[in-house]
Amino acid sequence: MAEGINSFPLFLQGKIEHSPTLKIRVGQILAGTVLEVHADRAVLLLEGVNVVAELETGIIPGEKVVLQVEEVAPGGKILLKKLSWEDGRQDLEQQELEAVLQNFGLRHGKLEKAVVAQLFRNGLPFSEEHLLHLTNFAAANNLSPAEATALVWLWSNNLPLTRETVTAIHNLMENGPDKSSLQAFFAAFSGNLETENINYRQLLKTIENLLVKGNAAPETIADQLSTLFEKLGLNHEYALLQQVATRKKQGLKDAATTLAEEEKVENSLKHLLLKHGQSSETKTAAARGEPVLKMLEEITALQLLNIAGQQESVASTSYFLANWAAFPGEKLLPLFLKIKKHHRHQDDQENILYQIFFLLNTRHLGQVICRLALKKECLTCGFTVEYKEGKKLMDAYLGFLKQRLEHLPWKITIYPTRVSSTGGIRRTWQEEFFTSGPGRVRILDARV
Repeated sequence: MAEGINSFPLFLQGKIEHSPTLKIRVGQILAGTVLEVHADRAVLLLEGVNVVAELETGIIPGEKVVLQVEEVAPGGKILLKKLSWEDGRQDLEQQELEAVLQNFGLRHGKLEKAVVAQLFRNGLPFSEEHLLHLTNFAAANNLSPAEATALVWLWSNNLPLTRETVTAIHNLMENGPDKSSLQAFFAAFSGNLETENINYRQLLKTIENLLVKGNAAPETIADQLSTLFEKLGLNHEYALLQQVATRKKQGLKDAATTLAEEEKVENSLKHLLLKHGQSSETKTAAARGEPVLKMLEEITALQLLNIAGQQESVASTSYFLANWAAFPGEKLLPLFLKIKKHHRHQDDQENILYQIFFLLNTRHLGQVICRLALKKECLTCGFTVEYKEGKKLMDAYLGFLKQRLEHLPWKITIYPTRVSSTGGIRRTWQEEFFTSGPGRVRILDARV
């Protein structure tokens, strides 16, 4: 019965006054925003024009709406049918795509459509110069339509556009948070390690030191995560520059400082992966090169994410980390961490808000998202799991978790666990890591 009720069309009667900029025709799709809602009417902003509509369906202020013109009557009255945002956007997108491609004289190929569609989905401004730059780059580098998402993300964040950077971001978008490059690595290196050279043993030891062990103490895990940025090598290039600067400045006077800078570089996973790639290997090792390259690619993608996160805005910055958890008798499980720091000025005081997004694969609950927010004296916490059974299990332990957190100097609020589908959790992760806000593009491109 509920499905039948929800399937009825939702209509609004609109009146457009003196708007030569908005041409209306039956079947047209219009996107807009609800500005005001009164008892029997609403004010909508459609394509830059204010429309007063008589309500026959519920809408709320600020809601984004997609409407289809059902009927146009004399005197400017129109009958608007409300569509679901997702369905409406698809129809609207097709109209916009065709118009943009035709206007700029671009091919109507899958690749060109994919690039323009990504610009629309992210609300990004563009010009003929931008479109030609992106589509020409995509064609010259033989990108697939699926890689357009990574291409536009890099461009919108003013990051270098190369075949390698697009591949790195695309593969992280596709593989995370479900897969880990370490799975293939350990499968390739599960043979007799005594015959391998020192580089492999050092590489394996470094990775083992990175892993979060399921039975480790909380303070040990916290310490691991706090040093993960350096240990992964996400600051690899910066550390190299610091090392060179130290040598030039100090000469041989401060050997301890120089050694400390060298240790920051040489103990990182990225340094060892690069070192492995540059060394001469046996035939067996050469056959195992792809897993090593995949790990290097994953670290490169994290570096690009962090560069984007540092230039988000004057008021906020984000940090992105990835690692792996090791549980007895199980494969390595990938985990992802995002820390967002907001600076807010109020009454001549700076207030700092931290938002933490944590995703982990677990043995019994599947993928679990944990969200934390810390503002002044209050810490809030909430979990999302894949299954209803997982919610019951998680909620049963929330009291225990609150007890463990009581020693912290904040008021603790823990919300009931939410349930989401596997696809929903993946989309949430992608939004947290790869969503670009409207207007992020600067007209002056940073091209390397």
